Formats: sequence, structure tokens, C-alpha cells
Amino acid sequence: MAAVTVVWEGQRRFDGTDSKGIPVDIDGQQELGVRPADLLPMALASCSGVDIVSQLGESLTALSIEVGFNKEPDPPWKFQRFRLHYRVSGPSLAADQVEKAIDRSHTEMCSVAFAIRGNVPIETTFELVER
Repeated sequence: MAAVTVVWEGQRRFDGTDSKGIPVDIDGQQELGVRPADLLPMALASCSGVDIVSQLGESLTALSIEVGFNKEPDPPWKFQRFRLHYRVSGPSLAADQVEKAIDRSHTEMCSVAFAIRGNVPIETTFELVER
């Protein structure tokens, strides 16, 4: 079984370590690290991003993913919706290839999307950008 660790470092700060021992600074006040609630949207985007890179391969020259999200205004501040917008570049990429890669990521490949789906809606959009 894989495991990650967080160690409280005072105030709202934690030192996180991923399953391979790579550190992550986490800070509930967002002064010295990533806010805990921002880690989930970042995980969703990067998980899907890895899938997109693996599917589009050398056709891909750039990829950025912006995740917008809504949360309830009161505790526990439940996520209500994620909106991922992909900016994809590659001289030989077609819109249908990109759309298929994104769909496949969210329906077949991304473990983070699988964990979220059914609990919080995930919407996706994309644009092909020249570079």
C-alpha cells in the first residue's frame, strides 16, 4: 500500500511527503506553502495532465490546465464544482484528438477524477493554442 505523510510544524503548517519521499510545503494560511484545499484541484489537473501527455505524445508541444472551482461558503466548505480548461499546443494536433484525450483521461485513466466523480461535477473545456 502506498502512503503519504504530513507532519505538523506549528500554526497551520505541515511538511508533507509523498509516497516517494518528495516534500511538499502545506500551509492553511498560504504564507509558506500550498493551502490544503488547493491540493485537490492541483492533483486533479496534474493527474489529467499526465494522461494527456501520455496520449498525445510527441504531437504535444505545450499544455497548461487551469482549474476553477466553487466551494460552499460555510464549513466544511464542500467543493461544488470543478471546471478544467486545457490550453493545448502542437502543430499537428486536431481538436478531436484533444477532446478524445481529455475524455479518456476523465473516464478511464485519472484516479483523482474517479475519486471525485459522482461527488462533485467536473466540467472540461479546451482550446488549441499556437506556439
